[in-house]
Amino acid sequence: KKSGKQVLLGQPPNPANLPSGCAFAPRCVLAKDICFQTPPAIVPDGAGRLTACHRRDEISLTGVSG
Repeated sequence: KKSGKQVLLGQPPNPANLPSGCAFAPRCVLAKDICFQTPPAIVPDGAGRLTACHRRDEISLTGVSG
């Protein structure tokens, strides 16, 4: 049975040596050049949550539900 959740492959970044752009860019299948160069701003998503993604207006992101 598929869960529909995207699995991030690879290792998370070292908090002591974060990349120059988005910390998820090396493992994100949707990353573009800007993602590797500039950290995304943290902004409200309109549903009471915060999001940090350069492509937030281009793609539909869903949060993790427990």
